[in-house]
Amino acid sequence: MKKIIAILILSVNMLNVFSQKIVKTDTSSTSLLRVNPESAIGANASDIFDAINYIPLETNKESTFGDINQLEVVEKYFIILDHNTNSIYIFTKEGKFHAKIKGGSQIPIYSFSVNRIKSLIVFSSDNFTTTIYCNFDGILVEKVKNIDFSQKALFNLNFFYLGSDQIVSYDQYRDFDKNSKYYMAFSRSLLRFINAKGDVDAMGMIYSDSESKIDVLNTGDLRQLTRSGKDDQLFFSKPYEYGVYVVSSNSIKQSFQIILPSKFSLPNDFISNRKYDTKRAEFVQRNSKVIYGLSNIYRISDNLIFKTNSFATSKLNNLIYGLHTGTLIAFKHIMPDPKSYFLPLYDDKSGNFENVGLAFCDGINLYSSISSLSMFKSKEENKKLNTNYSSDLQAYFSKESNKSNPVILELKLKSNL
Repeated sequence: MKKIIAILILSVNMLNVFSQKIVKTDTSSTSLLRVNPESAIGANASDIFDAINYIPLETNKESTFGDINQLEVVEKYFIILDHNTNSIYIFTKEGKFHAKIKGGSQIPIYSFSVNRIKSLIVFSSDNFTTTIYCNFDGILVEKVKNIDFSQKALFNLNFFYLGSDQIVSYDQYRDFDKNSKYYMAFSRSLLRFINAKGDVDAMGMIYSDSESKIDVLNTGDLRQLTRSGKDDQLFFSKPYEYGVYVVSSNSIKQSFQIILPSKFSLPNDFISNRKYDTKRAEFVQRNSKVIYGLSNIYRISDNLIFKTNSFATSKLNNLIYGLHTGTLIAFKHIMPDPKSYFLPLYDDKSGNFENVGLAFCDGINLYSSISSLSMFKSKEENKKLNTNYSSDLQAYFSKESNKSNPVILELKLKSNL
């Protein structure tokens, strides 16, 4: 009887496989980039950026929060998730408080996505037992109960809308029991292409039974699927690898393969050798200088921006690579100067930058955040410079304190670095 049930389950899964499209990965036009983080240079802020804009976020009783754990930038608003208050905040591009969405009391909002065409913020505060849709005014539009629990992983913690009715979702390697009633054809795919009904139309990055044994780190700094800077494209990097893939509505193409010096690289057989099964996370923690993955990948003009992740403390982990010039710039080596009012370009006081890094790219600007603690400390340290602050910063420093909301940092890269 058990054999019959197993055969039936396998048959259903095989039907699911054939009914779902598999998006193959095109590697025919991959460029090799040799990157040595130790050779990354620095410069003054005015040498790297055409514009630097500090945007204080209004602080009042309703809008006060701690850190920007996730940032999305849309036409008129900054949309912010703060884990401390378990809330999503909406501010205008001028920094005025607009609306707030409070999460539940039991389970946190781990992340959210934005449907830009329909102007919706999509998230869950109950592990996707329900999916919540709010508009940019923070008003509930729809709350959908996910009756089929096998579908919960569709939205996952890392999902993005491409257009109004298609979602691309990333899920890590999982050793999921094929005999489980929740096992689906897409269960062993890293990328899923999902329609408006929540059904998986296509799968990408299919992996084998042996690869399902790959244990993956669950750290806050691994944002492997990110908006590239274009609304119709995402960047993706596989766990424990250094390839950069462009994901669109029906294609996956490898654009770049980053080659690192051997002392920063994982062993060549790190994915294929079974001796590492269930020991890969332990290996990269023990070998702290080894870069175990790429994240926060963006592109602005001919500049590729990405973060290299390791367990070593480093000022070389957020990099800007000139695709035409080969110039490699370490973001943390860019020095404040009059263009930045001698204010910090990254936050080394709250520690939030280490987890989030460069949080967003719209194809023109990079976005990050600076804590008010860091802003006021910098102002005090540089008071002898008699800096002529902008009117917005003058108002901020006169009315706010080091306990006020973070400040959004908007950076426009020079086109030729």
